[in-house]
Amino acid sequence: MIYVDRNTVNKPEILESDLALKAFEKMRYFHMEDVKSDFRRYKFHPFVNDKEVRETLKTLFNGKCAYCENHITAVSSGDNDLFRPKAGAMNTDGSFDPDHYWWLAYEWYNMYFSCTICNRRYKRNNFPVEGARADIMGDLSIEKPLLLDPCQREDFAIQHIGYNMERAVGLTKRGNRTIKILGLNRNELLKSRRTSIKRLENALQSYSYFSKSDQNKEFEESKKLISSMLRPESPYLACKWGNFADKLLDFYKGQVPDYLPFYQEYLGDAIAESEASPEIFKANVQTKQPSRKFYSLDKLSAKNRNEYFGQSRWITKVRIRNFKIIEDLELKFAENESTKEPWMALLGENGTGKSTILQAIALTLAGQERLDELNLNASKFVNRNTKAKSGSVRVYLNDRKNPITLTFSKSSKKFSVTPKAPQLIVRAYGATRLFSEELDFEDKDFMFVDNLFNPLELLLNGNKWLTEKINDEKLFPEIARSLADLLSLNKDQYFYPEEDENGNKFVSLKLYPNKEGIPLDDLSAGYKAILALALDIMMGFGQIWPSIFNAQGIVLVDEIGVHLHPRWKMRIIDALRKTFSGINFIIATHEPLCLRGLEQGEVILMKLDENKEIEMITNLPSPKRMRVGQLLTSVFGLHTTLDPELEELFSEFNQLQSIRRKRSREENNRFEELKVLLKDDLIVDADTGQLRPNTLLGDTVSEIIAYKVIEDKYQDDSQGNLKENLESLKQDKLEEIKNLWGTS
Repeated sequence: MIYVDRNTVNKPEILESDLALKAFEKMRYFHMEDVKSDFRRYKFHPFVNDKEVRETLKTLFNGKCAYCENHITAVSSGDNDLFRPKAGAMNTDGSFDPDHYWWLAYEWYNMYFSCTICNRRYKRNNFPVEGARADIMGDLSIEKPLLLDPCQREDFAIQHIGYNMERAVGLTKRGNRTIKILGLNRNELLKSRRTSIKRLENALQSYSYFSKSDQNKEFEESKKLISSMLRPESPYLACKWGNFADKLLDFYKGQVPDYLPFYQEYLGDAIAESEASPEIFKANVQTKQPSRKFYSLDKLSAKNRNEYFGQSRWITKVRIRNFKIIEDLELKFAENESTKEPWMALLGENGTGKSTILQAIALTLAGQERLDELNLNASKFVNRNTKAKSGSVRVYLNDRKNPITLTFSKSSKKFSVTPKAPQLIVRAYGATRLFSEELDFEDKDFMFVDNLFNPLELLLNGNKWLTEKINDEKLFPEIARSLADLLSLNKDQYFYPEEDENGNKFVSLKLYPNKEGIPLDDLSAGYKAILALALDIMMGFGQIWPSIFNAQGIVLVDEIGVHLHPRWKMRIIDALRKTFSGINFIIATHEPLCLRGLEQGEVILMKLDENKEIEMITNLPSPKRMRVGQLLTSVFGLHTTLDPELEELFSEFNQLQSIRRKRSREENNRFEELKVLLKDDLIVDADTGQLRPNTLLGDTVSEIIAYKVIEDKYQDDSQGNLKENLESLKQDKLEEIKNLWGTS
């Protein structure tokens, strides 16, 4: 991270327009005067992502991320990040201030150019401060942010972050916290920095060598290369100076660039007078970065609360060996630059290992105490199809080098997990999800994997729990807003508390402006199924996370679409992602409709090969814009979406009709028999006069026309000349398509 002077560009005009003023007033009214605002989440105006704003930010930050200094490429246009978040701010102890900092949503000085990884995966709405926050719309100068501000020169008066080669090292409390919040030592950044500083090191060596020789051409080329690698738009400038400060000062003859204020503050004119190589950049830089310490979610102290809540975490990889039917399997979560936490959807027929994978992950993350309470016989989990005597499961997290490891063997009935204490929350649900009628959530655990192994293990009673939370003035509004997100309600629809004639409180859903709200018990089965699962997740995570909106952990769901209406199957992924944006979901499903909302690389098709070994297919097309039929054929591996028996009859009919020679008596009898069987599904082709299946391919007129031309052209490819025929599909068929358009 380097200092960037915001005064080098002009404030975008749109931020001072009537549109901006009206948007601010609407936002202020909602947060300060609208009595319904407690139960609805505000939808901010998108004008802050106007082209003028984005281009100005890009110019200001030289096309780089304000935080990690990575180049923002054309593949990812970058984010307009708000330094102080607009929809609530989280502290390092997990506490959440829901009213901060909405009034800064349209302020230019709060806008930063950021890569999607820094903004959406790491920073999110983390904005810890030391001491109290400013009052609503109050004086921000009283705050002491722990996150370094790239546009605040005072934050660079001293060096907070140093570099040991490619690794960032915190030299102060703020430096340490900034590195963790922004993920400045994530693997992809380390690799890019390593390459960049190695290239600079080679250039500096060449410069030093040729400066002592008469080879002026090589000397000038190396000098030019070094200069190009240290321009303001060059990536990782802080890292480059942090490793080669003495050589670079010699190269620039003591002239310190404007983006390193702390160097100027400390050395000033003394640089030119001293011949000693300055060591400021190397001070206190450790030779090794300490690995993440294990902690226990059961015993979160003040110190390890900051360790737990102060950094985002998710599963990156799972390695399973000799667990039930799985011999050796590695699963990697997709890396995407969306706003969404990575999901993994496991598809496949019964017996391909989907549920087995969910169980393996659940047991590994449960912690030793809960493993023992499940009372499972670990020896029964060792793969029986091999000679293996033991097995293991390793779950890798992004924030630590060593995985969480589960081991088991045929010689013991006990599982063993390292570390023994749970490191993150996991909630696991089997295909049968029954809900308790009792209000016993106080005795329940934030960890819940039992239902994945025993369908009779009941989920918590969400309705009763939610009713109990009505009196919690801070938590209930947040839950109400999250549930509104879950159901994609509009601004006039919301959850709210009511009382009956006896003074008993209950929760209702307002769906129609001129009608009474609907009590949760009276909602349709589809609403109830969605809400029951969501509320159970909230109850579990809410025992650790003060804010449901910011909760992080793992949720495993077997057959996620069970009992859902098709409309909800298509919405379930997007709904859960929006409501639980910080949670990893790993799901198993047979339902193509449930793939809606998944990103490229998040779907894994599991099959058994000819040797009955599990085969994973990961290079599947993105399901995001596929139609249901395409999902079935492209992702689920079906050749067609026709009824299998009807498809077989069509295939036989086409084969008999295409025979050029005279049919035998048996063939002719069968052909006539098929004509009778398929009489309701055959039509006479207008061009050929032959019978053909009455099945139109394509969903639009243009698609139907295209498929019709292809069908006519290639109905009989008995000579195997498909490639040559494709080459000849030129003007004659283009004219035919034009004629079809004219008559359609």
